[in-house]
Amino acid sequence: MIIFSGCEERLETPLTGKLKGYVIDNVNFDPIPDVRVTTHPYSESVRTDETGMFYIENIHEGEYNVIAGKSGFKSQSVTISVLHNQTTDVEIMIEKNLTAEHAPAFTSKHWPLNNSNQNSTKITISWQAENTDSTFYDLLVYESGHFGNPMIYTNLEDTFYHINNLKFETWYYWQVQAYNEAGRVFSEIRQFKTQSFPKNQILFSRVENELSQLFVTDTLGANIIQITNSKHHIWNAKINNQRTRIAFESTQNIAPQLYTMNLDGSDVKRLTTVPIGSYFHQKIEYDWAPNGSHLVFTSFDKLYRINPDGTGMQVLAVAPEGSHFREVIYKPDGSGLFVMIIGNTIKNRQIYSFNANGSNMQQVYKNSDYAIQGLAVHPDNVHILFSMDMSGTDSPVGRMLDAKIYRMNTNSGQLTNLSQGKSSGTNDLNAMYSPNGGHIVFTNRSNSTTAIGSIKMMNPDGSRRKKFIGDADYPYWFD
Repeated sequence: MIIFSGCEERLETPLTGKLKGYVIDNVNFDPIPDVRVTTHPYSESVRTDETGMFYIENIHEGEYNVIAGKSGFKSQSVTISVLHNQTTDVEIMIEKNLTAEHAPAFTSKHWPLNNSNQNSTKITISWQAENTDSTFYDLLVYESGHFGNPMIYTNLEDTFYHINNLKFETWYYWQVQAYNEAGRVFSEIRQFKTQSFPKNQILFSRVENELSQLFVTDTLGANIIQITNSKHHIWNAKINNQRTRIAFESTQNIAPQLYTMNLDGSDVKRLTTVPIGSYFHQKIEYDWAPNGSHLVFTSFDKLYRINPDGTGMQVLAVAPEGSHFREVIYKPDGSGLFVMIIGNTIKNRQIYSFNANGSNMQQVYKNSDYAIQGLAVHPDNVHILFSMDMSGTDSPVGRMLDAKIYRMNTNSGQLTNLSQGKSSGTNDLNAMYSPNGGHIVFTNRSNSTTAIGSIKMMNPDGSRRKKFIGDADYPYWFD
């Protein structure tokens, strides 16, 4: 007899849990889709969705390394524990595998074109690159002849940069450096040339970023170009007849002094070193000789002559006792000068003429009832302009309340009021003839001490007044 005994093999059901996780960029924390996620020991291989999420529904209880990998990224693993009937959450941060092939690379697209001539001193430099994730740029701009002192603009994220107030008619070289964690690359060195000094005919001053700067425009006021970008106030500019140098007044050395520079703003030279001022006037007044060989300027009781490079300063004339020189201007033909002399009272002002060498001083005008300022000469060398304050005020700081422009015939002494159309409460100041005498340009502003003026133009008889430059002062009309 054969006896069979019963056998039973017991099969245990494995204990499982769930695994849920996200894969994100370790730099910007953006979710990364299509990342392959596996485990060790092996359970299942899945991929992340567009939100960076992955999910393994049934995974045996125990310790695992969860491994995330994608082309272009470094693989990353984290250790987790899976518990029975529980969901284990995990976040995996992976970083890009930056090799040389991930370094940025410049394309051929750029601006300005190499060796191009630009019609401005404001330039937008632009470039294009590939592999630009997490890429920054450094832009280097070199003025020709000054390669040791570049303009450097760093950590740029855009592929363009605006540069203002470059010099006129000047070659500039530029290069871009692009860099990310994979490396740094350099663009070609390219060059461009800025526009020539504009043929516009009116220099003027305007406050820009709380500092007075120089501008130039045409006779319509339509094409305004800023020509200085100084860290100090600049005003009262005059260009010589040869169009080679601009003289101007500036506070670079605290007190106003006289300077000259090239038309492109280079080669700035300080001309004056003597104390500047006169009664009721702490600014410098000057003029170019018509042939450009020298300048003349006033300082207290002295009238000086000086060369454009600051050499050869000499006293040209001395004011009468108890008086100071306030203003000076050359006759257009260079045969002589007109000066305004002021005494120790605000209304004590006279106009004199004398020869170019300082001799033969003759009184042209005297009026002790009204303060005057602002000399200008007609191309005929006979008629002059000045502003006269008809309010008769005695302001100790020289404030005028009702200044009108008068034309005077220096032969006959006849005076003509050219400010018939002036609004009340304003002053007409700093008048000047156009080079052909066909128009007068001047500043009109409120008589308040903080007023900002506008530049206007009118016919020689005072008719057809019109505003053509706002927020401006010190117009200078040149050929």
